Amino acid sequence: MLSTIIVITLLAILFGTILTVAATRLPVAGGPRVDRIDALLPQTQCGQCGHAGCRPYAEAMASDQADINLCPPGGDATIADLANLLGMEIKPLDASLEQAGVRTVAVIDEQACIGCTLCIKACPVDAILGASKQMHTVIGEECTGCDLCIPPCPVDCIDRVPASQDARKVSLPPSNNTVLTIKTRNYITAHIETEDQRTHATQTCIRCGRCAKVCPSRLLPQQLYWHIRTGRFDKAQAHTLFDCIECGHCDEVCPSHIPLVDYYRHAKGEILKQEQDRQRAEQARQRTMFRNFRLDRAEQERAKRHAAKRAALHQ
Repeated sequence: MLSTIIVITLLAILFGTILTVAATRLPVAGGPRVDRIDALLPQTQCGQCGHAGCRPYAEAMASDQADINLCPPGGDATIADLANLLGMEIKPLDASLEQAGVRTVAVIDEQACIGCTLCIKACPVDAILGASKQMHTVIGEECTGCDLCIPPCPVDCIDRVPASQDARKVSLPPSNNTVLTIKTRNYITAHIETEDQRTHATQTCIRCGRCAKVCPSRLLPQQLYWHIRTGRFDKAQAHTLFDCIECGHCDEVCPSHIPLVDYYRHAKGEILKQEQDRQRAEQARQRTMFRNFRLDRAEQERAKRHAAKRAALHQ
């Protein structure tokens, strides 16, 4: 009896392992695996990967017909996510592709636009408004920066601009050997220090625990710091990073002069940016799906009209 149970258990483990390997390694033309791959792509629909959009690229990767390093808009982060999902090694972006820089969106010189609608037909996410012989304009919030609208324009009236820019820049002139030190937390403090007083060499965390003792939110600042230093923002968020009120008490007691609040602020910004990118990608994916559905429906209706006309001619 015991031997039978052992054999059944071993067989269950074996078949479970086989199914796990099959789910992650074997090519699948569609289904949940393609959906998971597609969810990691930036949904710019730019075609730089050599496919008609992000979904076809995901299908090609799922069937082992495309490599994971062909998406410049996604960059190293997307390559790492795909490698982790598919159980592959991380590799650099394909040498034939140009690394994406600052995210840009298209903008139309409305005075030069002749209303040809070619850019509207080229946009994969329906982010351009206009009509024949009427002025066109780009919905900046919906534009993915794919640049597919630029080549068809016969009058070269479409350009690219950064999607966002720093609106505020502060420049303070030095006065002798003193500088104004500003620390931004959930409040702002400012005082004058000499350069010697201001320059503290940041040292390695010695895990003294002083930061945890003074934290009013009962967090573990030291643990948050190490997660952020290693880029594991998800771990920092799991350790209730957003409960930090940025009071700065941990900065003041740190014997290694580590700007802990700056790390926390940076991590919060990165996490929020990643969430915004995910939402933007999902919105672009939905718009692409609706556009493809609309075009397919229009083609079917056109075919029906032509068939009806041919039938009428033969009567």
